[in-house]
Amino acid sequence: MKKSYIRIEGRIILKIKVLEYFITLAESQSINEAAGKLYIAQPSLSKAIAELEKEIQKSLFVRTPRGVLFTDEGTEFLAYARQVLQQMDTLEKRYEIGR
Repeated sequence: MKKSYIRIEGRIILKIKVLEYFITLAESQSINEAAGKLYIAQPSLSKAIAELEKEIQKSLFVRTPRGVLFTDEGTEFLAYARQVLQQMDTLEKRYEIGR
């Protein structure tokens, strides 16, 4: 699997796909369910999220037998991730990117 981020001039830029993965996980609250919705293997999703946590040096959620529980950092990160995706959607619509 490719890294969940890219580095430009020394700065880390997260890939949009990983933010989508994270949001889907938050909405599903289950790694298996999120992986199914994303049409990817559960280990691939787990690895992408683990790389994200490693890169930002924060624990975003805790696994439990009933799914995942988000940490305070995870809840805050989720709000920012949603904002980024909303802004990307606005850019794509406004400037017809990818059409």
